[in-house]
Amino acid sequence: MKSRLRNKILTRYLVLDTSSMTEELLGQYAKELKSYKPKILLAYTNSLVMLANYIKDHGIGDIRPKGIVCTCEVLTPEYRKLIESVFGCKVFDRYGSREVSVIASECDRHEGMHINADNLFLEFSRDGRNVASGETGEILITDLRNYGCP
Repeated sequence: MKSRLRNKILTRYLVLDTSSMTEELLGQYAKELKSYKPKILLAYTNSLVMLANYIKDHGIGDIRPKGIVCTCEVLTPEYRKLIESVFGCKVFDRYGSREVSVIASECDRHEGMHINADNLFLEFSRDGRNVASGETGEILITDLRNYGCP
């Protein structure tokens, strides 16, 4: 009861479980989003693509957040185009992990990712050496805020 009241007054989150998407659930989620009128959507990329396709296919046109953050999966140019056209707003890509949260994210210029340097130290290496710009390698992350296990 307290958590629902707190959510209604303070945080105002609407959480939609996308672990098992069906046509029925997509319809229910579209209806909830129309009613809730979120300013921001934060979603797994593939779940949002499924919802965008459902909304497009069913002619639902009045879910208009101010921005969308996609996370957890690759946001391809095709997915970005679909989501932006269906919801009528810009999509921002975000990269992270459960262990350290947000690692990097896009800004409104959409020219790449900005590293969360206030909280993390990132190193890029391959075969025990730092990689040059443009080279592929492993990402080594030091969490600057987790004093128990950096």
